[in-house]
Amino acid sequence: MKNGYTMKSVQSVEEFEALSSSWAPVAMLNPPILPFVCHDWFRVWLRNFASNNQLRIFAIAEDEVFFAFAPFLMKKERYRGCRVRKLELMGNTYSPVRQFIVDHTSPEQVGKAVDAFFSGLKEQKEMSWDVLDLSSLPEESSFYEILARYMEDRNIPFSPYPCFGDWYQDGIDCSGEEYLSLLPEKIRKDFQYCKRRLEREGRLEFRVVSAGEGVEEAIDAYYGVYGRSWQKQEKIGPTFHRDLAWIAAERGWLRLAFLYQDDLPIAAQFWMVSGATAYILKTVYDQEYRKYSPGKVLTSEMFRYVIDVDGVTSIDYVQGDEDYKKDWTPKRRERKGILVYNDTTRGRFLAFLDRRLVPFVNGNRFLRRLKDGVSVLVRRG
Repeated sequence: MKNGYTMKSVQSVEEFEALSSSWAPVAMLNPPILPFVCHDWFRVWLRNFASNNQLRIFAIAEDEVFFAFAPFLMKKERYRGCRVRKLELMGNTYSPVRQFIVDHTSPEQVGKAVDAFFSGLKEQKEMSWDVLDLSSLPEESSFYEILARYMEDRNIPFSPYPCFGDWYQDGIDCSGEEYLSLLPEKIRKDFQYCKRRLEREGRLEFRVVSAGEGVEEAIDAYYGVYGRSWQKQEKIGPTFHRDLAWIAAERGWLRLAFLYQDDLPIAAQFWMVSGATAYILKTVYDQEYRKYSPGKVLTSEMFRYVIDVDGVTSIDYVQGDEDYKKDWTPKRRERKGILVYNDTTRGRFLAFLDRRLVPFVNGNRFLRRLKDGVSVLVRRG
């Protein structure tokens, strides 16, 4: 490959496992999001979600030294009514971000990784793909802009699309109690009132488990609350949070939080703390205690804990635009996607649909109504 780059395609879990020692120093260059780009994260993810999709992890080296990794899956699925071969950045609803593992503080390194990746794809003649799906890219990273500019400069057809919002607060320089005092009055009064009600009903206790012999028992307690919660049970990856909890405990990231009433866990939350950032990955509560809003009470306790004990300066709800999140963390940023079309028959057809035909139809009131009517008929079978 040009410029001294080489790109190796890793297609088995065994080959991926062998990359661990090379992966670690590159991931460490991204301390704000280290938990979601480290080798262990992808190992746990693959164990729970890989299904029948084909592994395609591209290890990119310069002068025989790996400096970037692009984790993809090859999927066969339908898009716009066509059966396509899609290369998709590895991840799903559990993934706060998806991107190349490279030094994102260096635009030069990111640019090199993007150039090497697309140059390498051209040389891999045996691998056929129609669309390349780069989803959930963080807008605060330079990766999205560098990637879009690269394709624009080379006339590679692509379509940007929104993914989801991420509510967060950074620059925290006060105590936990001071932070809570600055929240909207409605939410502040609500969790204080609910806490008093719960205390009248029984003995209330807040606990956090981060490591040690209590981790397995804490994970069992978490799943116990989850089983009694309002949340729809996931059909895949039922052990994902259990596997992740052990990895996080080993790394010092784990914060499994509980609200107990008379020794019964009635709310549980899965947090991770890395560097100066606390991530809220999952919140559940016992449905029988819904009228007491135990989740809000536990959230208030955890905000105090991570600010006062862990000393974080940033708290991140990770993903989702639920209204309640803006009450606790008022800043929002986007996770964006880019769909790239290959120069295949299906790729060119889909590029025409997405970039020309669909915008034209959506811009015409009559055609848009006709399309919506056809869509309703199709859904009704």
